[in-house]
Amino acid sequence: MIQKQFKSIVVAQIFSALAVTVCLLIDGMLTSKFLGEDAMAAFGMAGALIFLFAAIGGTIAAGAQIVSSKALGQGDAKEANASFSSAVATGFVISIISVVIVMLFADPISVVLGAVKGTTTQALTRDYLVGYMIGCPAFVLIQTLNPFLQLSGKKKVVLLAVALMIVADVGSDLLNVFVFHQGTFGMGVASSLSYYASFVVAAVPFIKKKISFSMDLKLFSLSIMKKIAVLGATYAVYQVCRALFRLTANHIFMRHGGETLVATFSVINTVYEICLSAGMGIAATVLMMSGVFYGEGNRNGLDNLIRMFVKYLTMINCGIIAVVIIFANPIIALFSSDASLTGACVTGLRIIIIAILPFSFSACMRSFYQGIQKTFLSQVICVIQNYVMGVAMILLAQKMLGNDIFPWVGIVAGESFTVIFILILTSIINRRSFRGLADLDIADASVRAINPEAEFILHNQKEATEVASMLQEISANLGLRSADAMAIAMCVEEMGANTFFHGSSKSKDETQIEVRVMKASDGISVTMTDNSSLFDPVGYYEQHKDDKKDGHIGIRNVRKLAKDMNYINMFGLNCVTIKI
Repeated sequence: MIQKQFKSIVVAQIFSALAVTVCLLIDGMLTSKFLGEDAMAAFGMAGALIFLFAAIGGTIAAGAQIVSSKALGQGDAKEANASFSSAVATGFVISIISVVIVMLFADPISVVLGAVKGTTTQALTRDYLVGYMIGCPAFVLIQTLNPFLQLSGKKKVVLLAVALMIVADVGSDLLNVFVFHQGTFGMGVASSLSYYASFVVAAVPFIKKKISFSMDLKLFSLSIMKKIAVLGATYAVYQVCRALFRLTANHIFMRHGGETLVATFSVINTVYEICLSAGMGIAATVLMMSGVFYGEGNRNGLDNLIRMFVKYLTMINCGIIAVVIIFANPIIALFSSDASLTGACVTGLRIIIIAILPFSFSACMRSFYQGIQKTFLSQVICVIQNYVMGVAMILLAQKMLGNDIFPWVGIVAGESFTVIFILILTSIINRRSFRGLADLDIADASVRAINPEAEFILHNQKEATEVASMLQEISANLGLRSADAMAIAMCVEEMGANTFFHGSSKSKDETQIEVRVMKASDGISVTMTDNSSLFDPVGYYEQHKDDKKDGHIGIRNVRKLAKDMNYINMFGLNCVTIKI
């Protein structure tokens, strides 16, 4: 059932990945058009610092997402909430310290970023940094809150926050240009206002406590924060590799094609980065869901996730490739008015756009391995994909093809050979030749495939009763003692009855319950996930356990049979884990 949430989560994640890129693109276009060349140079120099804070926020968000996803998969709401609290507190403190440092040392920092001391460009860079840093706390916290909103099923809130960020950014930019005339400082403030507008929308569900996570500083843990930093480090590696690749590529292009080739690459890369948002959005979804399935110990879910993301990234990216190839001319015209570059840009774009398909696959595999806590492997793939293979193939293409199309062919070849590298690497790990997508799942042996007989989808109370009887009949096949099978059957029947009786009338969709029985070293667990209206039976029982003994009989019986029982809201679904 969680897998059915993949499509809607992907949409929100793609728009989230696109938002900051679009905002920076709009800022650059308006700065260039209305504030002049020096202001545009200042905007470009400040970009390095912007990407630094994106790396900080992204690292915290990715690490917290992995820790929380695994905890939710294990039914450990306290661990998930501790991860949330630790991530938010750390992100806020780091961003406040950063604001103070940049505000106090804006002049020397602008020089470090490349501006010549005492020039107009240096003053403009300083002004932009001061205006932009006002919004740094909101920028970092937006990244941190996003995955927790997704994990709680608040996809509409994510989309609204993203849309508001773009609208507020454009509106504030235009007000600065035509009304307030505050130059680069005003452009920085405009970005800050858009971040705060988005943050307010994202924060509302947490403030109103309409979400599974709540801020509790008592749950802050240095050990969890260390885990978040280690598991999220792949995102920082990604940002560093992309920056180094851009610097190295510019150097190669300058040597072999001069400023014209560098300018051509700049235009093409702008379009290319926007198109990569689809793959990055799918990869972010994979990171989240792989962590959940890994926490559950659910290899079937992990295998199905691989099949799903390959399907979606192929369909979406093939559509993007077709559109860009057909409409390359008008697309280039949106980003460059230099007629001397148009022909080369159109040709280059039609070649390089092919790379988004292998890029998306590698990005998803990197996220998948990050989610199942193969951190070193995900970082190796990150370095190979985003620096080593790209630079190597560009240099090779230059030797073989000359100076006309070598950059674009090299980038496509780099992404394609990264896919081959991943397939070879997994074959080495599995100690056999690659046989299919399931071979890409190299999760630990503790994550086992679930017996197909131990998974059920229930649509009504009758089916719940039938499955309860069936579980006792096939207990031997599942490796269960008859007493355990009877206990599981009673839990399924009682919880199923409550869900269908109380939950179905409140839900817009047909109520379904996914039942999964798993054996682990510490006993047997039954996970029941349903799409009815949100209801916490564990919390409800704790509130009413002292009521009359003839009330709430079903939940009382289940609690007596269970060693432990946990409830979480995961992706907007009710998820109850019962340990027998």
